[in-house]
Amino acid sequence: MAAVSRLRLPIELLHMVCSLASHSYFPALALADKTCNEICTPLLYRTINLYDYDTAQKCVRTLAADPSTLFLKRNLASLVRTFLLHSSCHEALLEQPHPTFDTLLIESISRMSNIQTLRCMEARDCTIHIWAQLLLRPRPALRSIELLLIMSSNSPRTARMEQLFRQILNRRFPVPRLSELKLHIPLELTPSMIAIFRGVITCCAATLRSLSVTTLQTSLFQLIVPPLSTLPALQYLEIEAQALQIRGFGHLSTVQSLCVRQTMWQMHDDFVVPPTHWPALRELACFPDLVPAFLHPEAETQRPICALRLSDAAYKHNGGDYSTDTTPYWRDSLDALSYVTYSTSPLLHFAFQAAKLHIKRFEKLLPYIPSIESIVLILTSSPKPEDVLALGEAIIARLPRLHTLLLSDVAYKYGGQNHAFRFARDLALQRRWLAEFARHSSRLRHVAFTTEFEWEKGADGAWYPTELPRDRPVDFVESDADDSDGSLEPDSEDDGGSIGSIEEHGADFEDEDAAPAEED
Repeated sequence: MAAVSRLRLPIELLHMVCSLASHSYFPALALADKTCNEICTPLLYRTINLYDYDTAQKCVRTLAADPSTLFLKRNLASLVRTFLLHSSCHEALLEQPHPTFDTLLIESISRMSNIQTLRCMEARDCTIHIWAQLLLRPRPALRSIELLLIMSSNSPRTARMEQLFRQILNRRFPVPRLSELKLHIPLELTPSMIAIFRGVITCCAATLRSLSVTTLQTSLFQLIVPPLSTLPALQYLEIEAQALQIRGFGHLSTVQSLCVRQTMWQMHDDFVVPPTHWPALRELACFPDLVPAFLHPEAETQRPICALRLSDAAYKHNGGDYSTDTTPYWRDSLDALSYVTYSTSPLLHFAFQAAKLHIKRFEKLLPYIPSIESIVLILTSSPKPEDVLALGEAIIARLPRLHTLLLSDVAYKYGGQNHAFRFARDLALQRRWLAEFARHSSRLRHVAFTTEFEWEKGADGAWYPTELPRDRPVDFVESDADDSDGSLEPDSEDDGGSIGSIEEHGADFEDEDAAPAEED
């Protein structure tokens, strides 16, 4: 048979095909020929998302390699726009020799001249060195940084870092477009490091829209974070609860979104945020017991809070956030919601966490969220199919403005990326649920039953998955006992009643047989 010449597509068409291809196809496409390699390699390295040690080690070894030793002699690190090293690498990394990986990681990041987003949540002292590398060279495209800063006092790297930071202090910080900065600081910092953090925040005051500084030491927080009045562009702020007690902090602030972490902090029953603090606040993220401090019924003025996120609950594709320390009871969320009536704006967005999907208790939240538009629910137990189906008539039908309902299995992902709800990849079952939901609401357009993919309602009224589910079963399936009605929270409620009105500021628990103090 005569040899058949390979069909060569026009460059423009190849670019179009590659731009529409899934990320998993890029390695194979890059090996097709030189032209495909030149097109696919920048797309392949544009976003790097590392969850496990083996992949991370191979990746940083390639990025740190001398360009002259690579095919086409390219500096692959310069192609990276987003670099994410997740904390899920932590346990594996502890069992591996650190120096080689640390050196390769630092060298890789130092070469990322076009980096836009950097996230390193791996607990290791080289993150301080990473911070230094970001400031040693111009980073004109850098917009977002998130680092977990660990510094060992007896590490030989610490002394070198102190000298390096003194040199950096004499320079102009080369991050002119930085709009998001997240620093998690569990330990002490040296004076020069503190000065650099504060200097970067001050230097980027005109562009910094999102700031997170979480440390249990209030004095250290005050040294790093300048007065909020000097940050005119700031809209989102994440802090530890201790910072709320700093005198004058938050006074007449223009911050619209506030996330309060409660690590090793017990709130006093009489603690109330002064009414002149956070007057423009529209989004609040905190644990349920802190909501009354922001929406106290006797406050002189109230805040226009229209979005509430309880217990760190947040939905994200293949990720998200939730409280790993404790799973709040449904009644905790109910009690927090009862204070929303004191907001000057109706609640439009609500995210919370529960052990399991309990329809009767879900119904008790409805009187407080009549105008709700989106709901995120983090569940630590895989819901029963009949309970998910019941959401249509019991919940969705009674929320006329609801357009987004997201059920998250992020709690499972901490056990491994292939862990999920038992029905997470069952398209047929999820389509039946969506058909039932559509019977009760024409406004619902965005639904998820897992963090692995979502469903969007098209203009033709049909539901389409944002991506096809993985072609493999989940690694973990709960036993029937884990999904029983007796797990984690007592079920001895008289679920026939519902809450009709609020006589005082608290939620009505009189229809429950067991008082909150008696929960086991």
